[in-house]
Amino acid sequence: MNELTASTSFSGCTAFGFASADIKTNGCTETFTTATKIKVGEVTWGKEQVHLVCPGSNKIEITPTSFGVSVCTQSIAAQTHGPHIIATNTGGSGNTMDVTLDYTFTEISYTGTGGACGTSGTNATFNASLTLRAYADAAHTIQRGITTD
Repeated sequence: MNELTASTSFSGCTAFGFASADIKTNGCTETFTTATKIKVGEVTWGKEQVHLVCPGSNKIEITPTSFGVSVCTQSIAAQTHGPHIIATNTGGSGNTMDVTLDYTFTEISYTGTGGACGTSGTNATFNASLTLRAYADAAHTIQRGITTD
């Protein structure tokens, strides 16, 4: 089985359309298995091909803040999402080539601390556009070009 595992970091995020949001991945990663559609310069993954994998009992924690005060926290445990992801070749050439991932996740199961976050559910959504880059070293100082081809 072909797999790609990616670790993600987040910045500049919002929740509920108005609050800033701090997202801690706590070692959780995304594992992409065989894509559902492949064409030159673009790859698409469907519902059963994207898996949130977390070490031990770790979970992703999303904490929205309004005026600098924590509103609540949502936790997302390991699961197979209900996403639609399109990867497209973008940026640079040679060692600076990268890939843009356009995410649309639905049906995310979560646990909330109440308030605006609710208590739990299976209806959370996540939309994002991410840039995927490859590096030849652990310090991420030597970039290597990647493509979907």
